[in-house]
Amino acid sequence: MGSVKSKVNVEIVQEHVKTEPVVMYTKSACNFCTKAKDLFKDVKVQYTEVNLDQLKIDQPKDYLGIVNGLVYTTRQTSVPQI
Repeated sequence: MGSVKSKVNVEIVQEHVKTEPVVMYTKSACNFCTKAKDLFKDVKVQYTEVNLDQLKIDQPKDYLGIVNGLVYTTRQTSVPQI
């Protein structure tokens, strides 16, 4: 049995935040995410997007740990998270 710690990867989330000035976690079908991206484009704010739907496809073994790490770090379960 895996421990809870193995399913929470805060290190990747913290690394994103440390290395990029603005990081936005999104989902593909999220209208609020689209509005946030449009706003950033309008005011010319550069950001790094981490699309959680794409992350699930690209890194299925790491996905749950990263999402849980994001929730653990921010105490939020909805997107966008900026």
